[in-house]
Amino acid sequence: MSNMYLMVVAAVLSTYYLPRLSEVSEKSDLRAEIKQGYRVIMPVVIFMSIAIFTLKDFLIWMLFTDDFTQMRDLFLWQLVGDVAKLASWLLSYLMLAKCMMRLFLTTEIIFNISFALLSIWFVELYGLIGTSYAFAVNYILYLIVVFLTTRRIYI
Repeated sequence: MSNMYLMVVAAVLSTYYLPRLSEVSEKSDLRAEIKQGYRVIMPVVIFMSIAIFTLKDFLIWMLFTDDFTQMRDLFLWQLVGDVAKLASWLLSYLMLAKCMMRLFLTTEIIFNISFALLSIWFVELYGLIGTSYAFAVNYILYLIVVFLTTRRIYI
């Protein structure tokens, strides 16, 4: 379910936000554009996450069979991870816009591997819900790394 609403936001990012970041060259203008992205996109993502969390039982009932009712426990940390993921995307798109491909690919590879490793570790510790914990922790860490990296270079 989170992939569905994330696709909508990703479409907005790639059709408006990425080209806009590409054309802006002054640091102050980049800072303003990024702040505008956070002001517009993050409230929408947070609202959608809260709505999905609030309606999780209805959504499970509507979209799945009774066999999926246990997935309700996975929603909170998955949605926390989604919010962190979108917050990090607003900065990682800056790497794409400014042709920092090596840095972008490096962070993507490292954090995809870290998600796999965290998932294995957290599933061993917590069971299935560990995947949601791993997702949230991974994207919070990714947000921190991308923030520190792009801030040092562009912001």
